[in-house]
Amino acid sequence: LHPAKKIYHYWYFLLAASDQLVRLGQFISDVFGGLKPALLQNFVKGLATNLIAQKRECHVGSLLYKTTCHFRENLRRSNMPLIDLTPDELLKTTRSVRKRLDLTKPVPMAIIEECMDLALQAPTSTYGENWRFMIVTDPDKKRAIANWYKKGHELFIIRKNLLQGESKDVSSPENRVLSSINYLAENLQDIPALMVPCILGRLDSEDVAYNVQYQATMYASIIPAVWNFMLAARARGLGTCWTTLHLPFEQEVGSILGIPVQDVTQIAMIPIAYTLGTKFKSASRRPLHEVMRLNKW
Repeated sequence: LHPAKKIYHYWYFLLAASDQLVRLGQFISDVFGGLKPALLQNFVKGLATNLIAQKRECHVGSLLYKTTCHFRENLRRSNMPLIDLTPDELLKTTRSVRKRLDLTKPVPMAIIEECMDLALQAPTSTYGENWRFMIVTDPDKKRAIANWYKKGHELFIIRKNLLQGESKDVSSPENRVLSSINYLAENLQDIPALMVPCILGRLDSEDVAYNVQYQATMYASIIPAVWNFMLAARARGLGTCWTTLHLPFEQEVGSILGIPVQDVTQIAMIPIAYTLGTKFKSASRRPLHEVMRLNKW
């Protein structure tokens, strides 16, 4: 047969087999419970897709190994519950969480990986996937990072007081935010996981440091990806926030984590933890007419 016809026959046969496996999976699910039949169909369809992708160079061992790995990954992540939120509710209630992070409950790596899978589906810029994501769970490394983060926090407080002065109104929105920032600095070492999003390349080199277009394009992939991660985390009962207080000591933190700071730019640090309660309100913001312009500034 012509190769194209062979592929068609393979595909037709495997699709038919997948339907049979769904029925078998349904039977197994009814008897034993907990198994999602669709995963069996995904396994067979993934096998067929990989087979077609390899065309005539079919290495069966490699093919089955890769497909089985994907199947196991889907099975491992298939039963993670999501909070019941509409898309609008998810967008309106994904807050910067600091004081309500649960410092005692571990976050399974499977959930972080699931959020990362969704992060990688973010829209990208001209430079494509110029991102890397460092996840930190090692207690010793978190303590070492927290020491530098506290130094960055001290610099932040000094700079803030010089520019704005020290406010006496502890109930003001600014002081409430400052209180949560202080809390995070005091407890960073106890956060279950940290994520350091990075960009390949340096953004402070002489040839690009003042190139606004280049800078904006370089950030245009990593920021949507981190926001995707935050939304995915919120939907799974996790809290996050975007913080940058370690960046004055980027080189020192990079040394702790083995990040080659001469070739990679760290842009933030994201604490990851379950939240104390899952109910969050939308934030009070300025009226739309104060911040939106139409056709003219």
